[in-house]
Amino acid sequence: MVIKLIVERKVIPGSQDEIVDFLRELRSAAVLQPGFVSGETLIDAYNPTIFITISTWNSISFWENWEKNQDRQLIIENINSLLQDKPLVRVWKDTSDSPPAAI
Repeated sequence: MVIKLIVERKVIPGSQDEIVDFLRELRSAAVLQPGFVSGETLIDAYNPTIFITISTWNSISFWENWEKNQDRQLIIENINSLLQDKPLVRVWKDTSDSPPAAI
């Protein structure tokens, strides 16, 4: 089951250029990971301190392996030092992969 991971980060004002560099480094490392499909980073058009990263993985287990990866953890420490708050991380799956909701 393919999943999409969406991470929202609120950056300390003035740290935007630095976080872009770290996010590029993170994506470059993710590209080499098994199960990684694609990734992109977007910035809020009205608030340049809010960044969204969207990545696609072949399964949640591939993402979980990358999440625990020590190389990733080092980059994440640098990213987190530039944030106003903890990042909001959400994992999404296609509705066809879910059972129908009970009524």
